This record gives sequence, structure tokens and C-alpha cells, in this order.
Amino acid sequence: MEQMELMMTSKIEGSVTAVYKKAGVPSYEDNPLIECLPKLGEIKEVLDKLSCYPSSVLRSSPAHTRAAEMIAEISNMFIALPQHYELAEFIDSKIKQGYISRNPRLKLSPQMLQSNYEDMLNGSVTPANQIGCNYKAPVAAAIYGPPGTGKSISEQRVLSLYPQLIVHDTLGITQITYLYINFPHNSSLKVLCKNFFDALNIALKKPDTVWLERRESVESMLAKIQSAVVRFNIGILIIDEFQSWRSKTKDSDLVIGFLVSLINTVKLPVVFCGTPAAKGRLESNLALARRVIGFDEWDPLKTQSDSDSESKQLWAYFSQKLWQYQYLNRPSVPLSPEISDVWFDCSQGILDIAIKLYIQVQLRAIKSQKEEISVELFHRVYQDDFKPIHSIMNALRSKNPELIAEYADLPHQQIVLKIASLNKSIIESNKASVIETMEPVVQALLDCLIQFGYEKKVAQPAVEAVFSEHPSLNKKSLLPLVIKLLDDADKNDITSSKRVKKSKKQCIPPQFDETSQSNHFSKLVGENTE
Repeated sequence: MEQMELMMTSKIEGSVTAVYKKAGVPSYEDNPLIECLPKLGEIKEVLDKLSCYPSSVLRSSPAHTRAAEMIAEISNMFIALPQHYELAEFIDSKIKQGYISRNPRLKLSPQMLQSNYEDMLNGSVTPANQIGCNYKAPVAAAIYGPPGTGKSISEQRVLSLYPQLIVHDTLGITQITYLYINFPHNSSLKVLCKNFFDALNIALKKPDTVWLERRESVESMLAKIQSAVVRFNIGILIIDEFQSWRSKTKDSDLVIGFLVSLINTVKLPVVFCGTPAAKGRLESNLALARRVIGFDEWDPLKTQSDSDSESKQLWAYFSQKLWQYQYLNRPSVPLSPEISDVWFDCSQGILDIAIKLYIQVQLRAIKSQKEEISVELFHRVYQDDFKPIHSIMNALRSKNPELIAEYADLPHQQIVLKIASLNKSIIESNKASVIETMEPVVQALLDCLIQFGYEKKVAQPAVEAVFSEHPSLNKKSLLPLVIKLLDDADKNDITSSKRVKKSKKQCIPPQFDETSQSNHFSKLVGENTE
């Protein structure tokens, strides 16, 4: 597959210079805004690009290290599924369709306008798409789904397939392929405009640019946004959290009018994203609803008990992929049907919940020192740590759309706090166990450091910190590390404590020459030099 060649340009930091490739679609031909975009590719290639997996899995490291690494790595995982390819195709077509009527090479000269006018008088009309007149406005679209199903992150991953900022040197224009904003919770048009320009500044790498005056009128703000869309050739606008729109606020009509204007006048594709409540918001307004064609609803994954065989395969694929990343001393492989079923029942196929539940289950296994996962552990973690979502899970189990629509979002923060709390307890437990085993080592190193002229109250925290970081090293290897830490602290004025005043010769520790000083250190820490 032909890849778009991109070169960094010094004109705008973070931008790329456009290189044009034939699009292979007649309506896209000779349109630089389209021909500079990368081709989407086949499904396997796209899913590989979208996926993100941990580079390695720690299983023999200390408990607190594995816990921290597991939270970071699994939280950042992205398991691409066929529905993500469908979303990529959908967004790709929207961006390109929106550019058809905005081809910068089809701006008509006065001579062309006169010629076309004379053709009309003679009854011979040039096809509209050949003179840059495309009257069909690109329709808006909407993506709905329960909270936590991965709508937002999926959109962001798909958008990452495109360079956001492209400079067309030969045409003297700048192109922003996409902007992603959140709809304001108070439905304020002014906040919506501010969110737009904040996103524009991020794309342009100019965070301090001020677009709006303090007391700017609504008409002026909307005019500036329309001007920015045209000036920067913005390809698509994603508006997330659209369930926040309210029809009875003072700005409600202005917001709808503004969005319709973007779609009709500026010909900008707009994708609304939100929970099932957003669907009701859109359908309640005819002016906007008739311009929206929906992407398939972004549903949770299904399990073996559901009739849809494709959905069953998706849950099996997702759960088995995630199951490979066990940061335990005794990982359970393969994934048993019993664990898969209880995992699904506790998460109802909500990807965000499935991932957080898996993290918490592993943390509990590490904390208990059993280092293995069981059906009972899944049940216990769900009952103890996921109480805030029990009512939402019950609504999903009921399969009642009206009941599901009552929940605008998941209590993410409460679940994240549970994970953080358990991780902290693992760290504390590790600290306690380390202290038990480190006492003889600490005392030996302290005795040595006191001979070098360090005060005990200064040396002891350094010894404990270095030993916690390198518990497998012996005393001979630990001593230089502790002295370096103490000396660095002195140089940077981290501690106000001073060494006991002795002669310069007495206070300076020996140089760490492995050949000449090895016996000296070994003698101090009581180790055999052989």
C-alpha cells in the first residue's frame, strides 16, 4: 500500500509538509486536501496501528514494582476490534467527503464564471462538480453508547492515524484534519466556542493565542469559528459528551443554529458522541436530527449466553488478549470459561469496567500473596470494590433501554480511588516486609558510614531508601550507592543536616576503585573478599 510521505517543516512546529498521492477515487481526484491524507489500509493493518500492548510483563519483581507497572501498562492498553476498523472507515469517509466541496484548486476565475454563465444561456451547463460547486452539504453523524464502552478513546485512537496539522507549501494554505472538543456541561455557547478555540490552539501549537474578546457577542464568536474552519481547512469536528446539551437553556437555540450553520454553510462534517441520552437530545430537535445519520450504536461486548455469534467472539478475543498480561508469580493460563463468564457478568462487556476489574483483581492477588486468580476472587472484588456501579450493571443486565439511558456516566473516580488505595496498601506492606529483612544490613552499613563521619539520623534514611530500591544487592555493592546519595543531597542542599566535623582527610570517603579499595570496603561491611 502506498504510504503518505511526510516531512517535518520549520514553518509551524509539529506540522508536516504535504506530499500528494493519487486517491484512486474519481470525486477525490486533484483535491490536495484529500490527496495529502494517508490511505486507510486493510483491516489487519489498521487494527495493528490502533492496538497498544505492554512491551513486557513483570512476574518475578517485588510486589510493589509489579503492582505499579501493571496499573500503568494495562491502563494504557488498547485492544483493537473489528468495530474500530468500521469506525476508522466511517471517520475517514466523513473527512474526505467534507473536503470535496472545499477543493482549493477549484476557485473560479472571472473568465471561468463568464464562460459558465454563457453556457447556461446556451442551454449547455457544465456539471457542478467540475466547477467546484457541490451543493450537497456533508451530513452530520452521531455515535451513541453506554458510558465506559470506549467511544471516546476509540475516536481518539482513530484520529491518531492522521497528521493533525499539514502545511501545503505550494498552495500557501494550512490544513487541520480534525478537532476534538467536549460539549460544555452547562450547555453554554460561549464555553463551546472557547472549547473550540482551545482545541484549535493545541492543533496549531500556539496555546497562548487569544481569539475571543472578553465581552464578545454571540454573532461575532460564531463568525470567528466559521472563519477559522475555512482558513485552516478543518476536516472534521468531533463533539463528545453531547448528552450534556439541554433544550431549555438560554443558549439552546443558538447552539443548534450554530451547529446547523457549520454543517450547511461551512460544509464541515460534525460527529456527535455521547451516551444513549444524547440520542434523545438530538432526536428532539428536527433541525439537527434530520442532518444526522448515525454510526451503529457503540454497544458493550456480548458473552456466550447472547445469540449474536460475532459479539460472542469479540468478548472471547478481548478477554483472552487481556488475560495474557498477568503480573503474578503464578499466572493462570489459559483463561477458563468459568472465569470468562464471571468476568463478563461483573463488567457486562463494558470495556472500561472489564479492564479496571482485571487490574483490581490482580492487585488483590498480589496483596494476599496468593498470586493467582480465581472465580471467587472476581466475585469478591466486584462485591467489595465495585459497589458504585452495581445499579448500572443491574440496568445493563435488564437490557431495558430506558433504564440504561438513566445513567449518563460511570463513577470512574470512585473506582480509580479504590485501585489507588489497594496499590498504596501493597506499597506499605512491601515497606514493612523490607524493613524486617533489612535491619542487619542497615546496621552494618550505618556502622560503616559513621566511621566515614556521617550522622546516624542523616545516614539511616539514605540506607533504607537505597536498600528498598536494590534489595537484591549485597552490602559491598550498596555502600557506594548510599554514599553517592548522601553526597548528592549535600550538593543540592536537600538536607540541612551536616556531617560530624572532622578533619578533611577523615571525612572524605575512599574513592570507589574496585581493584584498590575492594578489600577496604569488604572489611568495613564484614564481607569476605573472595
